[in-house]
Amino acid sequence: MKAERLPKDSVAQYCASACIGGARGKLQARPAPRADGEVEYARRLARVLRALLDHFEGNAAPSS
Repeated sequence: MKAERLPKDSVAQYCASACIGGARGKLQARPAPRADGEVEYARRLARVLRALLDHFEGNAAPSS
């Protein structure tokens, strides 16, 4: 996993690990049984995905 290749105890590694943990928790959750439950569930997943991509893209850029 890319997060494991980041420097140990770095802010980037901590943030990436937190996003991964959040994503795992959201993936195990289920939509609420109300009218907008599925929409809210999709929005939560989208926010986690965006955070993961932001960290991935930020750490994939070559350093200058």
